Amino acid sequence: MPWVIAGTYDFSKDVWELYNLDRDPGETTDLAAQNPGKLEELKKKFDEEAWKYNVYPLYDDIAARTANVTKLFGAKTNVFTYYPPGAEFIAEATSPPVKNRDHTITASLETDGKTDGVIVACGGYFSGYTLYVKNNVLAYTYNYFDENYYTIRANKPLAAGKHEIKCTYQRQDGNTGKVTLYVDGAQVGQGTIDKVVLAKYSISEPFDIGVDNGGSVARKVYASPFRFSDALNWVKFELGPETVTQAVDQSSAID
Repeated sequence: MPWVIAGTYDFSKDVWELYNLDRDPGETTDLAAQNPGKLEELKKKFDEEAWKYNVYPLYDDIAARTANVTKLFGAKTNVFTYYPPGAEFIAEATSPPVKNRDHTITASLETDGKTDGVIVACGGYFSGYTLYVKNNVLAYTYNYFDENYYTIRANKPLAAGKHEIKCTYQRQDGNTGKVTLYVDGAQVGQGTIDKVVLAKYSISEPFDIGVDNGGSVARKVYASPFRFSDALNWVKFELGPETVTQAVDQSSAID
């Protein structure tokens, strides 16, 4: 039976199955009809263990439960400001909810003209986004399930000194996005993202400031942790209005 991720399923209508795992580890042959006595014995055993380990009540609306965790523990604000070092290994569920939503990332940094490293990254190998500097050039990469990588780069390197950089994400029709990069108020790059992730980027990869812990979001561009090599003073997220799809972005389809 497919996993239920939206709504609930009446467990009283479920069908029990029975397999001999010694002979059939792949569970290809259901023996329930041939061994009703053994089936009832194991159902009773399951019930005993379920009560023992507090499995009851059974509840299967994964999407609603996951979204509720985010609602309960996520920050009740549209502005998030982080000060490195220390803003690392933050759970995606409590990071700025930017999926399919207009938002701006602003950062204050200083460079010696030879800067490399991540400004902010969320997600990892399978999907996510990262704003970073590579070979002293500001860039943004969006990873769509390790299938499509969208990279927007500035048209010139950063000059030595202190800068305020900005990355704006504008939600477009059809669940696409437009990303624009600015350095000290001047536009230096722009590009589109044709496919965006509406579910979780990862079940284990974190949100980080100044580093990309875990698997690299942009593995074809840099290897983790790719820590920022110069001074990163602060990073601020400002979020636009919440969209309908963004409100349920923590759910994912499982077949």
